[in-house]
Amino acid sequence: MHHHHTVTGTKLTFLSAPQNYVLLLKVPLIPPAAVDADASLVVKMVIGTDIGIGQGESDPSYVISDGQFFIGAHIRDKNNYKTGAPCVCIEGSSGKTIGADRRQDSSLPKPSESYYPGRLETRLSLSDRWGTCFVSLDGGFSREMIFQHKLNPHNGLYLEIYADESKEKVGIKFIEVSIVQEN
Repeated sequence: MHHHHTVTGTKLTFLSAPQNYVLLLKVPLIPPAAVDADASLVVKMVIGTDIGIGQGESDPSYVISDGQFFIGAHIRDKNNYKTGAPCVCIEGSSGKTIGADRRQDSSLPKPSESYYPGRLETRLSLSDRWGTCFVSLDGGFSREMIFQHKLNPHNGLYLEIYADESKEKVGIKFIEVSIVQEN
């Protein structure tokens, strides 16, 4: 866990980071060698964020990593809704910061509403290089995500949270992660 943080009974807050794209949190989910490389896994994440922080500058990425690469969703704060989508695909090299090979989807389409809901759901099909993110705007804003990288679950799987810009805060109320192996 990044050392610039505060914890209360209901929230984990990461304060400004020393640089852009820094790794804030890494949580092991599946240990190395526990599943085969060709296992058909689907990861579902439900994330509750601090609505107050999301009104200002806060654009974190919630991703799943195999220790080498990551795939997931980049969440944009309310200020960015006038120029683009509330969530977009992000992938790249895993590490202390996001690698130079970071790739992000187009930020279109834009939502018609501008409130910050504070809840996000993602589903990532690791074997299919496919996923969705859902934000409860406009009766439901859903985005399909296509990834170039394919994770190797044999290396282990990790939840990673990255900051975007160094001056931003990230507030997390809860994260629920479930992993299902399909036939």
